[in-house]
Amino acid sequence: MTVSLAFPVRRRLAATSAATLGVLTLAAVIAATIATALTATDPVFPVPEVVEFGLPLVKTLTTLAASVTVGAIAVAAFMPRANPARDAALDIGASAAVVTAVLSGGTAVLTLLALAGEVAATTFAATLGQFFTEIAVGQAWLATLLAFAGLSVLCFAVREEGAVRWIAVIAVLALIPVSLQGHAAGAGSHTVAATAQWLHSAASAVWIGGLAVLATVRHRLGNSTTQVLAIYSQIALVCFIVVAAAGVSGAVVRFESPGQLFTTTYGVLLLAKVALLTVLGVLGAWYRRSLLRSNPPKPAFWRTVAAELVIMGTAIGLAVVLTRTAPPVGERIAATPAQRLTGLDLPAEPDQWASATSWVFDPLWILLIGFAAFRYVRAVITARRHGRSWPLLRIIGFLAALMLLLFVTCGWAGVYDTYLLSVRMVVLAALTVVIPLLIVLAAPLKLLRPSEHPGPALVHPLVSAGLLAFVVLLWASPVTLRWAVEDPVGSQLMLLSSLAAGLYFWASMLAPARRHIRAVAAGAVTLAFAGAGIQLLSVPGVSPDWYAVITEGWELDLVQDQANAGIVLFSGAAAVLVAAAFFLRRKLSDAVD
Repeated sequence: MTVSLAFPVRRRLAATSAATLGVLTLAAVIAATIATALTATDPVFPVPEVVEFGLPLVKTLTTLAASVTVGAIAVAAFMPRANPARDAALDIGASAAVVTAVLSGGTAVLTLLALAGEVAATTFAATLGQFFTEIAVGQAWLATLLAFAGLSVLCFAVREEGAVRWIAVIAVLALIPVSLQGHAAGAGSHTVAATAQWLHSAASAVWIGGLAVLATVRHRLGNSTTQVLAIYSQIALVCFIVVAAAGVSGAVVRFESPGQLFTTTYGVLLLAKVALLTVLGVLGAWYRRSLLRSNPPKPAFWRTVAAELVIMGTAIGLAVVLTRTAPPVGERIAATPAQRLTGLDLPAEPDQWASATSWVFDPLWILLIGFAAFRYVRAVITARRHGRSWPLLRIIGFLAALMLLLFVTCGWAGVYDTYLLSVRMVVLAALTVVIPLLIVLAAPLKLLRPSEHPGPALVHPLVSAGLLAFVVLLWASPVTLRWAVEDPVGSQLMLLSSLAAGLYFWASMLAPARRHIRAVAAGAVTLAFAGAGIQLLSVPGVSPDWYAVITEGWELDLVQDQANAGIVLFSGAAAVLVAAAFFLRRKLSDAVD
């Protein structure tokens, strides 16, 4: 009897999947086809029409499959283990990951043909191998193929709640390789453009793919439909904000004047995307306020979802064509070393005025800082409404930490750390010592979850000290340092890993561990800072082919700047000792009160 009932459920799931994803795919394909026909230009090499029109269509399908993969895993990540819709979402994610891997290979082949023109059959295999191993765009598509092939295996094999959340993180990171290509690679401020493109792709995938998967598995949600949709609605709101912010930051580096929005093909396509995004925002706000209040949701909710999927599919089709359309600000001929190495003009030589006026809009850190400030202040207001007092010094300390984080990522330090080794070490010391120390003393976890406390296994001082020491030595090493200053992935990874390791270490100093263990941990971190400082003071000329070249035109003593970098690290060691002494001399309960 159980078997006989299973088949109708499976058939209904299959039919719903086909209808939902079919609507999304059809809208995307139609939009991509029309936009390709309207924006077609003469290629450098003559290519068959099957390549000219096939590439955007296959790339559109690849983007859709990747979105469904990421969205399905994200949806499964916040569902309870017992919900049958969770396993269905993971099954959809696994299948979509296989499709993405296959389509990524097809996109890579069509990209090769679009770039190289006709390739002889006798040399095609060798040419394709060279494309995958030596050409950046080919390497990106190969990495995408392998990443999604691995995701398909993980979705089938792993179903534990904690593991699924890590798989969701991996799925979002799998979108990085392709985000580094296209206009992001050629735009000024490569790091900002690439970061904006990745944020846009990741947020869109979670938003669009998550909605499509929820519409597909809605019959299996049962009594938890309203609860699951409410959680997704909050995630969709965050995705909407991220997509909008990333779009703005990406557009800033591609336009010279607002008028180009109306006078260029790229601008018109972008305006069309903005219009679709606005409609999606209005629909989301509407059903969040009205349709989700009933349990189960009203039928009008699912009709609204169907309309959203059509709009989202159209937006994906336009986005794919947009990546193949030349922006108003294209790649310019690099006339200076700074332009060749970074895509940007050499900023003014650092002085007091430059300290106040030099800023870079990094969407990742702007969003993280904004969300953190909003969440903390909102939690303080909520706590006081419930009669809980919260010290003013903690609020000031947390906001000061966020302001300092904004300074080192988007302010003067964020601008000049590419050009000056000493500033790069200031950023490293701030992210591993000063900022995390202020955040830990502000006790954000205690504010958000007053009844929960981290276990000793998760914040053991010796483990966290080893991690932080490794991070400090890693990013002070000449090899990884060079990667961090010239590559967008390396740059963001340095910032994120340094801040995370710092938070982990200083939180461990409040863990219920014996005093001598915490003293050993602090000593290990101090030695790491001191060792990195000694290395900079004793090794002559760290990456001279970068710093001596990129700062051409400045009256700068590179030897003195490297010595200053070593002094900064010694200052970091001293700061660790002072802060550790504060934690060790006072009771753990008093350290954050």
